[in-house]
Amino acid sequence: RTESQSLLSTQFQSAGLEIFEAMARNQNMAHRRLFDSVTERCKQLDSDNPEPSPVLIRGLRALQSVQAYHELSREHVANARRASLVRRFRVALIHGGPNG
Repeated sequence: RTESQSLLSTQFQSAGLEIFEAMARNQNMAHRRLFDSVTERCKQLDSDNPEPSPVLIRGLRALQSVQAYHELSREHVANARRASLVRRFRVALIHGGPNG
Protein backbone atom coordinates (compact mmCIF):
# COMPACT_ATOMS: atom_id res chain seq x y z
CA ARG A 1 0.00 0.00 0.00
CA THR A 2 2.76 2.47 0.87
CA GLU A 3 4.56 1.64 -2.38
CA SER A 4 1.43 2.36 -4.42
CA GLN A 5 0.94 5.63 -2.54
CA SER A 6 4.52 6.65 -3.36
CA LEU A 7 3.87 5.81 -7.02
CA LEU A 8 0.93 8.21 -6.96
CA SER A 9 3.27 11.07 -6.12
CA THR A 10 5.60 10.43 -9.09
CA GLN A 11 5.30 10.45 -12.86
CA PHE A 12 3.84 6.93 -12.64
CA GLN A 13 0.54 8.18 -11.26
CA SER A 14 -1.66 6.15 -13.60
CA ALA A 15 0.21 2.91 -12.82
CA GLY A 16 0.09 3.67 -9.11
CA LEU A 17 -3.61 4.43 -9.30
CA GLU A 18 -4.28 1.17 -11.15
CA ILE A 19 -2.36 -0.80 -8.53
CA PHE A 20 -4.14 1.00 -5.72
CA GLU A 21 -7.56 0.32 -7.29
CA ALA A 22 -6.70 -3.34 -7.89
CA MET A 23 -5.66 -3.73 -4.26
CA ALA A 24 -8.89 -2.10 -3.09
CA ARG A 25 -10.95 -4.43 -5.31
CA ASN A 26 -9.09 -7.48 -4.03
CA GLN A 27 -9.49 -6.37 -0.43
CA ASN A 28 -13.22 -5.75 -0.93
CA MET A 29 -13.62 -9.16 -2.56
CA ALA A 30 -11.75 -10.81 0.34
CA HIS A 31 -13.96 -9.07 2.89
CA ARG A 32 -17.06 -10.16 0.98
CA ARG A 33 -15.89 -13.78 0.86
CA LEU A 34 -15.08 -13.68 4.57
CA PHE A 35 -18.51 -12.22 5.31
CA ASP A 36 -20.16 -15.00 3.27
CA SER A 37 -18.16 -17.59 5.21
CA VAL A 38 -19.13 -16.04 8.55
CA THR A 39 -22.78 -16.02 7.45
CA GLU A 40 -22.61 -19.72 6.56
CA ARG A 41 -21.00 -20.57 9.90
CA CYS A 42 -23.76 -18.66 11.67
CA LYS A 43 -26.32 -20.85 9.92
CA GLN A 44 -24.53 -23.89 11.37
CA LEU A 45 -25.13 -22.71 14.93
CA ASP A 46 -27.96 -24.73 16.44
CA SER A 47 -29.36 -25.87 19.75
CA ASP A 48 -26.67 -28.54 20.05
CA ASN A 49 -23.92 -26.07 19.24
CA PRO A 50 -25.09 -22.52 20.14
CA GLU A 51 -21.62 -21.09 20.79
CA PRO A 52 -19.55 -19.63 17.95
CA SER A 53 -16.49 -21.64 16.94
CA PRO A 54 -12.97 -20.19 17.17
CA VAL A 55 -12.96 -19.88 13.37
CA LEU A 56 -16.17 -17.84 13.48
CA ILE A 57 -14.72 -15.62 16.20
CA ARG A 58 -11.57 -15.04 14.12
CA GLY A 59 -13.73 -14.15 11.12
CA LEU A 60 -15.69 -11.65 13.17
CA ARG A 61 -12.47 -10.07 14.42
CA ALA A 62 -11.13 -9.81 10.88
CA LEU A 63 -14.33 -8.09 9.76
CA GLN A 64 -14.00 -5.39 12.43
CA SER A 65 -12.17 -3.23 9.90
CA VAL A 66 -15.32 -3.10 7.74
CA GLN A 67 -18.06 -1.79 9.99
CA ALA A 68 -21.02 -2.76 7.79
CA TYR A 69 -19.93 -6.39 7.43
CA HIS A 70 -19.00 -6.59 11.09
CA GLU A 71 -22.37 -5.32 12.28
CA LEU A 72 -24.28 -7.60 9.90
CA SER A 73 -22.18 -10.55 11.06
CA ARG A 74 -22.88 -9.76 14.69
CA GLU A 75 -26.60 -9.63 13.88
CA HIS A 76 -26.35 -13.07 12.23
CA VAL A 77 -24.69 -14.50 15.35
CA ALA A 78 -27.30 -12.90 17.63
CA ASN A 79 -30.16 -14.19 15.48
CA ALA A 80 -28.71 -17.70 15.41
CA ARG A 81 -28.27 -17.73 19.19
CA ARG A 82 -31.78 -16.36 19.69
CA ALA A 83 -33.26 -19.04 17.40
CA SER A 84 -31.32 -21.71 19.29
CA LEU A 85 -32.65 -20.44 22.61
CA VAL A 86 -36.22 -20.43 21.29
CA ARG A 87 -35.84 -24.01 20.00
CA ARG A 88 -34.48 -25.19 23.35
CA PHE A 89 -37.28 -23.41 25.19
CA ARG A 90 -39.92 -25.04 22.96
CA VAL A 91 -38.38 -28.47 23.51
CA ALA A 92 -38.40 -27.87 27.26
CA LEU A 93 -42.07 -26.85 27.15
CA ILE A 94 -43.12 -29.81 25.02
CA HIS A 95 -41.02 -32.57 26.56
CA GLY A 96 -40.47 -31.20 30.02
CA GLY A 97 -37.31 -31.22 32.03
CA PRO A 98 -35.73 -33.86 34.24
CA ASN A 99 -38.45 -33.43 36.89
CA GLY A 100 -41.48 -33.32 34.72
